[in-house]
Amino acid sequence: MRRWGAAEIINARKIIFMVSDLVGQELPPLQVEITEHDVERYCRAVGQPWDGTVPWLYLANCGGNQVSSPPRTDRLSGRPTMFPSRGPTERVVVGGQEWQFGVRPCVGDVVTIKGCCMSMQEKQGARSGPMTISTLELTYTNDRNERVAWQRLTRIHR
Repeated sequence: MRRWGAAEIINARKIIFMVSDLVGQELPPLQVEITEHDVERYCRAVGQPWDGTVPWLYLANCGGNQVSSPPRTDRLSGRPTMFPSRGPTERVVVGGQEWQFGVRPCVGDVVTIKGCCMSMQEKQGARSGPMTISTLELTYTNDRNERVAWQRLTRIHR
């Protein structure tokens, strides 16, 4: 079993210190227009024929194109996250998602995504070392102020 050095443990605590002020804070909202081109492209990417309705999980990809991807040194690929984390982490992976759906979005809708960091905790993995686990709650509303969806997103920061 590998023992983690003090520098790695201090790095995990530094992450908590740098981002702990985000807990309970609303993150800047994002607005995304749902276009026919983007929905067709999403459907092709997931191998689903487009029947004119916007697939629910299309929402999970909304807003990712509005943030730039930070440079990575781990040689792994990945798309930018809607609400990038601050701190010295190079990698953020999705630990889990929970969804509740409301009014189905339509092509032409402008969806506003509001997020709030609900929790942040430090953990020590047996093999993977120190990590930080954050939970975000996201609310998606359309331009008629109807709730389209709600998402709880758990992310693991390393």
